[in-house]
Amino acid sequence: MRTIYETKYRVTTNMRDKKGNLALDSILDLFQDIAGLHADELGSADTQMNQIGIYWVISRTEIDILGDTSHIDVAHVSTWPQKPKRFLCERQYSLKDEKGKLLVMGRSYWVLLSIETQQLQPSSAFSYPLDTFYEDTFYSNRPYNNAKVVDNNNELLVKEIKIPRRFIDKNGHLNNTRYTELMYNCLSDDDNIKIATFYYHEQVKEGQELKFYRLDEDNKVHFTAYVNDKVVFKTVIELEK
Repeated sequence: MRTIYETKYRVTTNMRDKKGNLALDSILDLFQDIAGLHADELGSADTQMNQIGIYWVISRTEIDILGDTSHIDVAHVSTWPQKPKRFLCERQYSLKDEKGKLLVMGRSYWVLLSIETQQLQPSSAFSYPLDTFYEDTFYSNRPYNNAKVVDNNNELLVKEIKIPRRFIDKNGHLNNTRYTELMYNCLSDDDNIKIATFYYHEQVKEGQELKFYRLDEDNKVHFTAYVNDKVVFKTVIELEK
């Protein structure tokens, strides 16, 4: 079993933003895809976990943009799990160009839930078949950026959308990359992302009305998405100064 899983992805036109860089949702999609590939190898993919009565839920994700990605035609992506904590399992990611230059780092927190009770399970409910865990020093003890809850005040409303069928994934709810895509479209061309942090609270179904509210604070932009009056997603974008 590989401690670090590595693969290459061809960068296509639809993966780029208007500046030619990898779009934020494209980066998240690559990280989610490689996480799934590694999980399958480690015996922790959805179908395998379901057989023992548990499943993964992503709690938060953070992406650090370290360099321009407009020049890459092939993205070299790697991922590795960190040693599990009591209830949290962190997975980290890196994206490099063909010369090995680090352009993006990422990390995500996952938790385990019981299929039967929907209750939180300790990470010991599943054991990775690894003798050692790779400990990258990029994040060290840095906490995740905190995303504030933006009031659902009409003056702060920046986007509302009725979720179409195309945005729903095989699990029957809005895919995480779609949250990112919708939020990204609320930024301006001058908002250059340094760190993007996403918190997932509730699932959103087809046909539900999703509303985004924005709050600007120094070099950070906070977004909160609501369905009716319930917070379903929030994010904080730290901008380049």
